[in-house]
Amino acid sequence: MVEDCVIERASTATVYDEELMDYVPVDPAKVYGGTGNHDADKCRIHTYQPQESTPDAGQHVFTIQRYFVSIPVGAGPVDVNDVVRITASPMDAHNVGRRFRIASTFNKTFATAQRLMADEITG
Repeated sequence: MVEDCVIERASTATVYDEELMDYVPVDPAKVYGGTGNHDADKCRIHTYQPQESTPDAGQHVFTIQRYFVSIPVGAGPVDVNDVVRITASPMDAHNVGRRFRIASTFNKTFATAQRLMADEITG
C-alpha cells in the first residue's frame, strides 16, 4: 500500500452557527487516517473489473467504475457511504484528490487487507 488516504463519515447532525444565524452540518468524522504524527494513512486503489457501466437515470446517463480500496486489516471500522480521499500517491500524482464512496465492505478469514468495494466520486 503506497497511497496515503483519509476515510471520513458524513454526519447528519447540525450545530447552530451564531454568525450565520442558522444550523450548519457538523464536519465529517475521520474513521481512518491521521494516526500518530500523520495526516493520512496507507491504502491501495485498484480495480477488479476494468469495465465501466453506464446506467441511465431519467434523462441523465452517467458512468460508474467499481474499485477496491484496500486498507490494513483492523483499521476502521469502515461503513457503506464513507468517503475515501487520496492525499498522496508516489506512483501516480493524478491519484491525489480522487474520492471514492464505499459501496460495500468485504471481510474474510486470513485476510491480508480490508478490500472495500468503492465507486469513484466525480464532478
